[in-house]
Amino acid sequence: MEILDEKGRLFGVVNVVDALVVLLVLAVVAAGVALVVRGQDSPDAGGTNDTDSESTRYATLSYTVPYESSAATLRNNDTVRFVDGGEHYNVSDVYRSFTPGGSVHVVTTVAYDEEFTVNGNQLYGGQSTQLTTGSYRVTANTVAVNRSTASIPTQQVPVVLSANVTSSVAQAVEEGQEATIAGETVATVESVRRGETNGDRQQVWLGVELRAWDRTTGPVFDGQSLRVDNPVTVVTDTVVVRGRLHEVGTMELPEPADS
Repeated sequence: MEILDEKGRLFGVVNVVDALVVLLVLAVVAAGVALVVRGQDSPDAGGTNDTDSESTRYATLSYTVPYESSAATLRNNDTVRFVDGGEHYNVSDVYRSFTPGGSVHVVTTVAYDEEFTVNGNQLYGGQSTQLTTGSYRVTANTVAVNRSTASIPTQQVPVVLSANVTSSVAQAVEEGQEATIAGETVATVESVRRGETNGDRQQVWLGVELRAWDRTTGPVFDGQSLRVDNPVTVVTDTVVVRGRLHEVGTMELPEPADS
């Protein structure tokens, strides 16, 4: 049998032009289906590329530990384990700041599926429990559960810190000094102004940029809102300055008093 007959029909049945049109339509349909499937699998297709991502939720925990402890250096992908029950969860994000006493305040998010439990019981925001981070045991507060995002939002906040310190501390603090925890900068001293000396004490004002936890109620450092007169401590490699917030949102230091 001839492939094309005298009337231009394929195998004497289908017109060649009609066959080409049908093939073109099938090719277009196949390409469209491929694009739809590829778009659903793409990490940029309105979601994540993890098939379990919709069921993954996050809890936010916080605790305070000494500066030298291993729990202060908690990092992403570490594991925290509850003392009661033994449930363990992977760390997704970490934020750190100093407490007024010079300890470290740690905020972390952990990932879970279905329910966030300790000893088989569901854990809710506002509850406290004991957990271990490596070789260190802490009492952690559950700040929030059932969050859809892993990250802890932060922002840089300029402040003026007022402190009455010993003369040696006043002379030791300098512009450019950084306060770091686990290799992360949490505060930078941008400017210094020294006031009058009274005995062995001296008033200082520091323009400091703080890395704050950006909460819906406002920026937070050491678990408390950055508000005028709240205490803030800055620990650098050479000096510890404990003071109170004189201004928030600016690093403009007060003018010296007239002599």
